[in-house]
Amino acid sequence: MDSNTIQQVFFSYWTFGLTTAGAFYGGMLWLGNHFKPEFKKTLTGFLNGDYESNWTLQFCQLFDTVFGARHFSAKRFIRSAIASVLTVLLLYFLFANVLGVFGERTFGTLNLWQALLIGAAINIIPDYLSLVETRWLLERFAKVKTTLGQIALLIADLVFSAAIILLGIYVYSWLFLEHGTRPSLVEVIALFSTFAIFFYSTFITSVWAWLYCVSTWLVRIFTRLGLRRILDIEGNPVKQIAFVGAAVILISSIVLSQAIKPEKNSFVTVFDDFICGFDLSACFHAARATNDFNIAVHFMELACRNEEDDGNCHNRLLDKLQGNEAAIKATWQKACQGGYARACRAYGWYFSQGIGAGVDLVKAFAFYQQACDGDDMVGCRNLGWMYQHGEGVDANPDLAAAFYQRACDGDDLPGCINLGVMYEAGNFAGADLIKATSLYRQACDGGHMRGCTNLGIIYANGTGVNADPGKAAALYRQACDGGHMLGCNNLGMMYSTAAGVPADPAKALALFQQACDGGNLRGCTNAGAMAADGNGVAADPIMALALFQRSCDGGHMRGCVSLGWMYSNGTGVAADLIKAASLFQQACDGGHMRGCTDLGMMYGTGKGVQADPGKAAALFQQACDGGHMRGCNDLGMMYGTGTGVQADPGQAAALYQLACNGGHMHGCSNLGWMYANGNGVQADPIKAVTLYQQACDGGHLLGCNNLGWMYSQGIGVKADPYLAASFYQQACDGGLTSACEKLQ
Repeated sequence: MDSNTIQQVFFSYWTFGLTTAGAFYGGMLWLGNHFKPEFKKTLTGFLNGDYESNWTLQFCQLFDTVFGARHFSAKRFIRSAIASVLTVLLLYFLFANVLGVFGERTFGTLNLWQALLIGAAINIIPDYLSLVETRWLLERFAKVKTTLGQIALLIADLVFSAAIILLGIYVYSWLFLEHGTRPSLVEVIALFSTFAIFFYSTFITSVWAWLYCVSTWLVRIFTRLGLRRILDIEGNPVKQIAFVGAAVILISSIVLSQAIKPEKNSFVTVFDDFICGFDLSACFHAARATNDFNIAVHFMELACRNEEDDGNCHNRLLDKLQGNEAAIKATWQKACQGGYARACRAYGWYFSQGIGAGVDLVKAFAFYQQACDGDDMVGCRNLGWMYQHGEGVDANPDLAAAFYQRACDGDDLPGCINLGVMYEAGNFAGADLIKATSLYRQACDGGHMRGCTNLGIIYANGTGVNADPGKAAALYRQACDGGHMLGCNNLGMMYSTAAGVPADPAKALALFQQACDGGNLRGCTNAGAMAADGNGVAADPIMALALFQRSCDGGHMRGCVSLGWMYSNGTGVAADLIKAASLFQQACDGGHMRGCTDLGMMYGTGKGVQADPGKAAALFQQACDGGHMRGCNDLGMMYGTGTGVQADPGQAAALYQLACNGGHMHGCSNLGWMYANGNGVQADPIKAVTLYQQACDGGHLLGCNNLGWMYSQGIGVKADPYLAASFYQQACDGGLTSACEKLQ
């Protein structure tokens, strides 16, 4: 907007003020021509101060002359409706032609006919009710003589009128607008919504209450400032009231123009700075409405309330602005073009999420780079993430670490944590657990609870430090108290396993539930497992089912597997093998290898699906390749029997070895059997005994049974019937009936 345009806009306020003042002046003269001589004489006496004591009665008579004497009558309703429509017309001219806010400051616009029709639908009844209320209020002024009392009544009138019209606006929006959306009160008051026309037009009735107060003060002006000696109040009192009233309107227009006229190159007013403090949507609207980059930056900073998380800021704005993603994105773009690094990062986030358009990681990277160059540390951290994961750019762990380090040095604690994860995993230049521990501690000490959780994991596992379960539990508690739900989940695990704290299943369940309620799906799954097994707490299959369902629906695949077993076994729900297979498939597709193994078992047995040994073997292979050792063991059994694959005892032994090394005791037991029988490997009874012992110590009952057989026969060990019996007893006590039979 150039200087000439600004000058035109400024003068348009003068034009509107003069027009309004002139309309008031002309309207009063027209009314004066219809007043009876007796009433004009009363006005003269009023201006002389003769009737101040009974002015309330006189003013009510004036009100009734304009709108009709009967409160509830067709005459008053029709005149009120005419006043409503005329007021909407006047405000439409003000908003559209003088202020020029439609389509610039407001969301959307209205043409004249839309304004009149919607105004008729929204305003006529609320305005009539407000009119009746104002008439009732005028009579109350007779009992209120003080200025403060009059102001209190005026405020009550404004509140009542505002409540009535807002109800009308909201009812209309619920009935006719998509999804029942409605503007906020702040958006209406600050002219960010086209509904502002209908809101402000209702206060035409409140003008009468103000006129009463102003007229009371006017009497004092005439009597105490001597205007009655200057103006011709004896000959033409209406003309003098019209003159003074028009002057007041003109002066008020000039004063108000300073508050409502836009800043340079924008449709933002000084009033917006004030109202922005009450509603962040007002801040955003102000940023959206301006063409000045600096003003946009100022208001977007206020809109996000210094929120670092782009997703959280976006969701808050989206909630306030009724899903208008395009407007939010465009405003971030505007602020970025003005050099606001934070806005460039937010704008890049939109491209990374595909909001408003398809995902464009190359553009996201470019805007994150622009943000980082402007010293926005979250932008640097986002660049590190993209380099680490090869998103929008070739993966480069060294550059990822460099950007994380820059973010961390700039006090971005998540950057420190991400760098710590890279050092812990050895993603670049080798693992450095000491450095990872230091970075996690830096984040934790700085108040970032994820750092406390990660540091707790370090102490729980003893990686890079001496294992200290008690310290791990303390760190998990700190994280949990600070709102990091993984800390709550991990602390629950400590209580469930008596690691670093006394065993307390009830407290463990409460912590898992807290984590779940806070959005940590592991917590849901763990709470479900406790409820399903009754591990130290009362078993509750229905609760378990609901928790597993919540976990699975949220994308935690272990929850899907557990839910699949509930359907497979008919626990807490009617058995449904087809549903179980579907859940195992979902988990497998989602990368949870136990789901692949369990689905392979169903294809191997033909339960819930058509039997397909070949597919079962393929699923076991997928699970084994993905690190699920039971999949390796089960695949080994298929190679051992030639089911679904060509028989290969050597491959079976190799798979059993892999499973055993990975901690799956059934694999150790199966491998022991192969060494005992020389199947696929060279017979080695001593090694068979060692493997059976390993399986038995790991809780695998068949390993105990087989070890008992070796001691009973003296194979690979010195025969010892007492030891043999003890191993059979151990297997029998665990529920292996074949071992019990050997004890007889």
